Amino acid sequence: MTDDTDAGRLSRIATRWSMLREAHDGATLAQNEAKHELLERYSRCVYRYLLGAVRNEETAEDLSHEFAVRFLSGNFHRASPEKGRFRDYVKTVLINLVNDYFRTQGKWADQIDVENVAPEVAPADPDGQETSFEQALAEDILNQAWTKLESGNKRYYAVLQLRIQAPDLNAREMAELLSQQLNEDIAHATVRKTLERSRVRFAEMLVEAANETLACDSTERLSSELKDLGLLSYCRVALEKRIEDDQ
Repeated sequence: MTDDTDAGRLSRIATRWSMLREAHDGATLAQNEAKHELLERYSRCVYRYLLGAVRNEETAEDLSHEFAVRFLSGNFHRASPEKGRFRDYVKTVLINLVNDYFRTQGKWADQIDVENVAPEVAPADPDGQETSFEQALAEDILNQAWTKLESGNKRYYAVLQLRIQAPDLNAREMAELLSQQLNEDIAHATVRKTLERSRVRFAEMLVEAANETLACDSTERLSSELKDLGLLSYCRVALEKRIEDDQ
């Protein structure tokens, strides 16, 4: 989840992208609406990647806008699942953008590893490893899933968050904390079942968020993408059920 400052910054970026979209599309706005909504889903990941590369908030915002200009003005507006993974198009635009930025600053390209930049707004890994674009994208999809879960069922969200934050609590202790947090009486006997249901629902929300963001043309391809991003273990059962429903 993001703080108010981060949310406001991302809102400004999304607004600028929306204005650019309207200016770019003109009469074809309705035809391209879905594709541009998909593009806007990447605003958080794009900004985090760029901030990690340039280490300056204002520059990262400007480059985020330039990213949208390049994406909408170049060959990438013809991106489709049949021609390759959508996130690969996004990553290519970002890498070229970062390379161009450092070139204009008179810095050699090998001074930064644009494949693996460490987003400044993300917590540092314990082992000091930098965060790749794929890791930033995976984290953003997880955040989308959490947001969907919270808006759909606050109790599910609260119980699952509590389990993650305090895995050693027993059912009675969880019930007491949840009752205080949600301002309602929650019986400890129902905590286990609620936790089970919340995990199922979160997995469904994760599959939904990934499908909306990654623009896959099949459930099998979505499964492959989730595996590549290290997210499949969170939602394997939900995805298998989706595959069964599609058959």
